Amino acid sequence: VIPFLFTPGFLTYYGAVVSGKVIPVRASLRATAVASGNSTGGQDVEKWTTYFIVFSALDFLHRSATLFFGWIPLWQHLKLVGIFWLQFPYFDGAKVLYALNEERIAKVTAHFTDFKFEVPARLTKAKTKATNAANKEAKEDKPKKAKETKKSK
Repeated sequence: VIPFLFTPGFLTYYGAVVSGKVIPVRASLRATAVASGNSTGGQDVEKWTTYFIVFSALDFLHRSATLFFGWIPLWQHLKLVGIFWLQFPYFDGAKVLYALNEERIAKVTAHFTDFKFEVPARLTKAKTKATNAANKEAKEDKPKKAKETKKSK
């Protein structure tokens, strides 16, 4: 994937997609499979989960910034270098950024975990009516099916 650093920007974009999404997905699946077998795989799962949390946020920011800064030469190359910084164990950039923003991330996730979805009353009534109608139809069909099976014998 490093050779993509030396290609034109439109090809570097595809290198960023492969190195930012495809390779980490493969590594995550491998780490998950290994984690089910032993205790050291849990660290890899944590690493790739952290990477995807940080990468998703940065990818959103990058897409937004591309509208304004996409004309800058080597813009896609900078993204690719950033992806390498996030992934490579020597730098472990995703872990660094996650640690710096852990409090903010905790607030956001707390907001979503505390969210309780309540079904509106009209939908519950509609569900009850539909369930009752289906049950009534099923009860009516049972005697008909029994008569049909008796006739066929």
